[in-house]
Amino acid sequence: MSLHRRAAKRDAIEPEIIQALRAAGCRVWQLSRPFDLLCGFSGRFTVLEVKSGRRGRLTSAQETDLDRAEGLPVYVVRSVEDALQAVGAVR
Repeated sequence: MSLHRRAAKRDAIEPEIIQALRAAGCRVWQLSRPFDLLCGFSGRFTVLEVKSGRRGRLTSAQETDLDRAEGLPVYVVRSVEDALQAVGAVR
């Protein structure tokens, strides 16, 4: 018996964001749940949820995950600049 699994859909801008984060000196791991990226930079971890464009919406499950992560360094990013700011690579 096999389980039917579907690969999580990744946002189109994610590879560009990963490349920019790594170029800035971040360590980056792709996650599938609850968020997209775990980033290590300057001795701290930051979690990113990547959305393409200004219209990219969070699913209800993602909204719930964000609510549960209250007080933790979790950011929704929509551009390279957003991601670099979130991890503290630029101000």
